[in-house]
Amino acid sequence: FHAVPLLILILPAFFVSAEAGSSFMDRVGASLDMIRVALALLLGLLPAVFFGWRAISLGQKASWYLNLGARPNSSERSKTAVGNALGWLAIYLAIVWVIFILIALI
Repeated sequence: FHAVPLLILILPAFFVSAEAGSSFMDRVGASLDMIRVALALLLGLLPAVFFGWRAISLGQKASWYLNLGARPNSSERSKTAVGNALGWLAIYLAIVWVIFILIALI
């Protein structure tokens, strides 16, 4: 889902005419409008946060149902840890995208 904001927000910045003194963030800010920001939020960031929270909750449920705390060497424990880590990664990347959008709009 994090490829959607990349395609919507960053790719058009490469097609904006570059002046001699303009930086990449200036070009991204010039190419942003509210429709692109809304599309990036609705199609990319909100689903990423939703599925990130879902992965975290499913990992916690699986850990609880399988009683993984009582099993010392369990492959299921590593699977739930990976799911939990990927869920948090999706959420943190969405937060980074929001911060990037805010910086580009300033």
